[in-house]
Amino acid sequence: MTMPHEERWALENTRKFLRDLLNPKTTPKVPKAIRNEASRCLKHYPMSFHLDDMYRERIANEPGSQIRQ
Repeated sequence: MTMPHEERWALENTRKFLRDLLNPKTTPKVPKAIRNEASRCLKHYPMSFHLDDMYRERIANEPGSQIRQ
């Protein structure tokens, strides 16, 4: 079972991966079609502050969490 903090980590790292795909210095030789698709995916991707709101309570309720509401 995936824990909320693992989901949030995956979302943050997916955003970083897509942003890296957009940067030719970070990811050279990526075809333009891939860069365009990464851009389309990021257009409505949640920002960090949205993820904070979405996951704050779920992570706080995880067993052993140090986060206080």
